[in-house]
Amino acid sequence: SILTGAPPVPSVSDGSPTSVRTEESLRSGRRTSLRHRTSTIQHGHRIPVTQYLALGIWILLLVLQYAFVRYVCRFGIPEDCKDKADAVQVMEDLQYLVFPGSVLAIMTGMHWPDRLEYIFSFGRSEPRGWWFLLAYFGFGFFWSCLHLVPALGKFTLTELKPEFALPLLAVAVGAVFVLGWHFRAAYKHNSTSGFAAYLLSRGAMLSFYLAYLIIKLRDEADIVFHFHHYAFGFVAASFAEFNHPISILLLACGTAVFVQGLSAYGAETIIGHHMFRVVIQEANGTTVYSPSVDRDAVDFFNAHCHYV
Repeated sequence: SILTGAPPVPSVSDGSPTSVRTEESLRSGRRTSLRHRTSTIQHGHRIPVTQYLALGIWILLLVLQYAFVRYVCRFGIPEDCKDKADAVQVMEDLQYLVFPGSVLAIMTGMHWPDRLEYIFSFGRSEPRGWWFLLAYFGFGFFWSCLHLVPALGKFTLTELKPEFALPLLAVAVGAVFVLGWHFRAAYKHNSTSGFAAYLLSRGAMLSFYLAYLIIKLRDEADIVFHFHHYAFGFVAASFAEFNHPISILLLACGTAVFVQGLSAYGAETIIGHHMFRVVIQEANGTTVYSPSVDRDAVDFFNAHCHYV
């Protein structure tokens, strides 16, 4: 179930060290509920070291997957992997990796130490950590290999093409099952307010991406819309907030797709204006193409420039 902090437990001071520590935790400690207030809370703030540590481990996992995908790109997997020799491009990727990746950690509870400890259990009786790492790195490599299959190399969720009917059907069926299971788990194992928080937070995120589509439909001629698979992986992984094998598997696979897309192809924009090139025919018959520019730039060149 979703990890929620327990309300503060009242204590009675008897002068012992244990009692003093308990009172101190009530005065300046952290809590997860806004409804349980105590009159003993004073000014101050305790730094949640373990939460920062858990978040740091999560970000490290994202960076390791990014580096792994870049290493595999050296062998042509996927074959259309973008060159990242420019340090500026790498920093743009890492910026998107770290900050939305941190949002993903919060939405899935990976910044909570007990959640992180549950998933990364490497004991013989509960080897969840090994299975998570295998699914996480294995699915990232598997997704890169899909682009080597001619029938799936051009598969996209943005364009509904007949040749992609079966993959689209498989994705749709899988999405209905996985999301339905998570909504049921959120309703079954949480209070009404907890279930509402789960629905509203995911609904707000989906509304943000839906706004892209609405903008595209309003100005279809000038707008390019492409729902990149890194965004699909991010959205899918954001539902995985539960300590259950299905949810943990979704977290591993969805996050792997999210990082693989950023590492192999970069943080491409989901929506943007159509780009054009000015074609110049030189006197000797040579055809020269300008860099990609937007429509306003093309109109400006055509109106004010004389090509010789």
